[in-house]
Amino acid sequence: MSLRKVLPEENRKQLKEDDAAKRDQGTEKKHKSTGKSRGRRAAALVLLLAAVLLTVFVLIPSWKYYRAGRLVKEGSYEEAVTLYSSLHGFRDSEEKILEARYLEADDLRERGNYDQAIALYEELGSYKDSAAQITETMLAKAQSLVNRSRYQEALDLLDGMEDSAGAEEIRKAARYGRADALIRAGKPETAAAELLDLGDYEYSETKYRNTCYELARNALLTYDFTAAESWLEQAGQTKDAPQLLELVRNAADYVYTTPYLKVAGADDVGTSYLWLHSVLSPGSAAASLMMQEDFTLGELDGTFGGDPLDYSQKDWNGKLTWYYDYSGREDGTWMLGALSSDFKKLRTERVDADTHKKLAASPQTRNWKLVTVPQTADAVREGFRTRKKIELANKGNAAFYYMTDSARVNHVCSDTWCTKSGIYSVKDADTRRWYCADHYEEYTQDPAYDSAKDPNSGAEEKSGEGTD
Repeated sequence: MSLRKVLPEENRKQLKEDDAAKRDQGTEKKHKSTGKSRGRRAAALVLLLAAVLLTVFVLIPSWKYYRAGRLVKEGSYEEAVTLYSSLHGFRDSEEKILEARYLEADDLRERGNYDQAIALYEELGSYKDSAAQITETMLAKAQSLVNRSRYQEALDLLDGMEDSAGAEEIRKAARYGRADALIRAGKPETAAAELLDLGDYEYSETKYRNTCYELARNALLTYDFTAAESWLEQAGQTKDAPQLLELVRNAADYVYTTPYLKVAGADDVGTSYLWLHSVLSPGSAAASLMMQEDFTLGELDGTFGGDPLDYSQKDWNGKLTWYYDYSGREDGTWMLGALSSDFKKLRTERVDADTHKKLAASPQTRNWKLVTVPQTADAVREGFRTRKKIELANKGNAAFYYMTDSARVNHVCSDTWCTKSGIYSVKDADTRRWYCADHYEEYTQDPAYDSAKDPNSGAEEKSGEGTD
């Protein structure tokens, strides 16, 4: 029998109440314990979430931001931009991207990568002074081209820019250098015009007078006294220009003709032309005289021996063309008689043009008459000068290289300012013209280009590469 049954009713009721109270207290304790556990877990989750958010949105971006800054200082601009871009606007990362690009453009310019630098500045648009930096970079590129003797490229670049003091100074330097290059390439006349236009820049005036003197010298080498006088006047006091000028103004320059009825190997009636002229040499205190004779079939009409250039290309010792030099007499006094308008029975000794040795038919006596038709006399002179220019070209005078097809000389492109080697050539009755690969279009537009369709024409391609 249980204790509860033997206890009085009141006691049993009290026990029930006590049991119920104990149960309520246990339940209450259990509930309090569970609540505390849940709170602790929630707090831990909040802390964890905060740590994650701090790491993702603060710590990692801050590290990337710092690392990108270090990369910029190290010059690794592309890596820095990649890191800044991954920050998606964190702090001032967007501004830092522009700054990194700007510094990269500066660095590219300093290392000579001008085109890449310009492209970056253009991408930056209105950022800082990017527009002004484009101009500065173009000027730096132009100066670099001048320093590397690429004068025409520098001038082409400057032509596309607005005028400024910096651009003008570089332009003058490029033109001055180009004039030097033109002289070396055998284009002294073009160089002289350039130097004259440069005025008092650097040594332009002195170089201009020296160039005029050299042009006068080349004119004297071909007995072109009119051109020599003009160049010597512009040469001023350079070297012995004043003395040469006086000699040129008093130079003998006469053309004579006589029938030449009997020619070895040719039964046709021919005409012989004789050119008597002074020989003036720079550095020499005195002038001498020379007589040269050439033969042509029939009367000369307009051109010397037909086509002047083709005529000059014929074999000098061939059937129809001879070249004689009469300057071999020791005293030379017999030549003075030729200074009269007409002279007869002039005793001349024929010599070979190359060896200057007397020919078997020497001496001979013939009657000569002065040529009074200016066009005929000029044609005779030009015929002699053409052969003389070819001779000078073959001896290494660059000013006359255009006169010969010889592969031993460098044929410069005929474009006005170009100094590259020509690899395409055309020729007509007056001269030859050469073009480099850069001026192929000009070659195809040359008036003589259409003759290239004819296998016997004068348009042709020469093997080789154009060089500066």
